[in-house]
Amino acid sequence: MKNIDDNIKIVFIKHFKIKNKKTLSYKIKVSEIPGFDSIGWAIIVTSLEAKFNTEFNLSEFSGNETLREFINIVKKQIKNV
Repeated sequence: MKNIDDNIKIVFIKHFKIKNKKTLSYKIKVSEIPGFDSIGWAIIVTSLEAKFNTEFNLSEFSGNETLREFINIVKKQIKNV
């Protein structure tokens, strides 16, 4: 079974069609991921909400966090459900 980090990264990889998984490091800012825009943001959030059966408090996301920070926010919100 994949962990939460892997599941989140898979959503990013599939949506943004990332061919080289190594480019999706924890240090990359989500806003720097090629193709990341407001529509991509909405799709990522709704995909993760469906995957984890929750609704996120979007005010905690800035859109300028690193992938690691993004994952930590998701984990925090999943635990609060």
